[in-house]
Amino acid sequence: MKAILTLTLIILVNITIWGQSETITATVYNRYALVIGVSSYEESSNDLRYAKKDASDFQDALLKFGRFNKDNIKLLMDKDATRENIRKNLEGWLKTKAKKNDLAIIFFSGHGTQVIDTDGDEDDGLDECLLPYDFDNEDYSTVIIDDVFAYWIKNLQSEKVLIIFDNCYSGGAAKQKGVSLKGVKGNIGKDDFTKDIVREVPRKGTALFSASKADQVSFESKEFQNGIFTHFLLKSISSISDNNFNNIINLNELYYSTRQKTLEYTKDKFKKEQEPTLINLIENDLDIFYLPVSEKEITDSKEIEALMYKVRNEKSIAKKIEMLEEIYYSDPNNYRINSELAEIYESKNEYLKAIEHYQNIISIKNEKEVFILSLWLPPIDVRFAKLYMKLGQTDLAMLYYSKAIEKKPSNASTYNEIAQAYLSNKDTLTAVQLLNISINMTPYQIEPYLTLFYIHMANEDYEVSFDIINKSYLINPFDFETLYWYAMKEKFFNHKLIGDSLLLSFKEKCGINKSWTEINKTYSSNLRFLNQETEYQLLVIKNTINNYPYYDEFYKYLIKFVKDNNLSENLDGYIKKYLLYSKLNPDHTFIENYIK
Repeated sequence: MKAILTLTLIILVNITIWGQSETITATVYNRYALVIGVSSYEESSNDLRYAKKDASDFQDALLKFGRFNKDNIKLLMDKDATRENIRKNLEGWLKTKAKKNDLAIIFFSGHGTQVIDTDGDEDDGLDECLLPYDFDNEDYSTVIIDDVFAYWIKNLQSEKVLIIFDNCYSGGAAKQKGVSLKGVKGNIGKDDFTKDIVREVPRKGTALFSASKADQVSFESKEFQNGIFTHFLLKSISSISDNNFNNIINLNELYYSTRQKTLEYTKDKFKKEQEPTLINLIENDLDIFYLPVSEKEITDSKEIEALMYKVRNEKSIAKKIEMLEEIYYSDPNNYRINSELAEIYESKNEYLKAIEHYQNIISIKNEKEVFILSLWLPPIDVRFAKLYMKLGQTDLAMLYYSKAIEKKPSNASTYNEIAQAYLSNKDTLTAVQLLNISINMTPYQIEPYLTLFYIHMANEDYEVSFDIINKSYLINPFDFETLYWYAMKEKFFNHKLIGDSLLLSFKEKCGINKSWTEINKTYSSNLRFLNQETEYQLLVIKNTINNYPYYDEFYKYLIKFVKDNNLSENLDGYIKKYLLYSKLNPDHTFIENYIK
């Protein structure tokens, strides 16, 4: 009977998701760029010499070193770079194309200036703005002010947006010669376009790389036939800026190299400073360019084995990645190297990099290596599925879980995991069936019991949920999550004194008191960007919730923190979980004041 039910559910899984393409060819991490350069303005007195070439050269760099598909780059130059065309491509093309996990780059080379602030959000009374091809000296509505540009940006789907400006501090003045609208101050201002964008865009995942500081000029160079910033930006795509020698140029490496070269050159050439700036709200470092593999490749197997020995004995994760990447670039079809890199990146929460190496593994036809690694690693399909779950792509996760079940229908843990995917898609009935299959296969495991417990708790089937937590407690009374719910049930539902003792034991042993101390610390106000103190505190609270996702008090703390500090944070998921986890001991005053 069990075998028949298993087969039935595998068929159910396949019917549900095999309508998709059986093989996944598109990469999860796509790259899109909107590249803008204006040299010849509609009003010719404002023309620049090399802004158009800046844009063209930057597009070439994206194609040559950035792994960009030409179809994924929109190039707007001179008369194509009208205000309306820029808006349509930001609010239309880029917003539609660049999904949550994709990279979006916006590059602008042209004039910047200031206009009178009309909404009172500027300390100096002036709004910073970019000048499109068709701007009119007498009409403020024809420029792109910081508030409007920020509005266009914050509506993008992508959580990795890099904006690069090669114009005077992105606001205060034009390159070399001042540009002003009629009746408006055209000299360099004290305010800052990039900081205004940060203030106006209430989300993480944005980085702004600007050619100069707020009170500096951005120069063009006849010698280089580019803006000086763009010249050294492109020049920095070399081994000189590849600080960890892994053939990858990340955002920080690109910034430090470009800043140093631009600053040194302008000091020497013009006796003035032009210092590029970076405001980076992207949590993980961003890989931008990929250098060609060195001509001196590692091909000798003894040399590879020697490096692998060093890798196994290296304690530093960064150095370990460095050595593995060195071998990988010499032997990209090495199953073991791809597997180790994928595992390390997964442990660092760099899921897209991990997926890239898992995709390499799937394409490698080495049955001996596959067999050896399968003896001590989770199946490749399961590893893939877990990563897609973490990225929120449940359909792809179910696709890989179903493949894993098809290959090995007796693996109980796979049924637990695919059940989570069905729960994410609100298919509770199928999830419960899969969890029961898992329990029938291996009765002495905690995970399926806890998932079933939460399902019945959400439905307020307390009799069933408590019977489940009793079984889980009998299997392992030392599991913290099980102990917590067993204690809560005894204290608040059965009103037994043993519940108090068990809760005290839980708090002493699980580390919650230490976590409370951590999130209540007062952090220094050494601001790297606006509101870093509150942003950092919020991150600490979220990390604590990740460690104790069942403890309702931490959700309560986060909800109060966000609302008391007027932070722009989506609380829907946290509120939903708080209401579930506080069912046995609800704080009605808190719910009334903060949730209703």
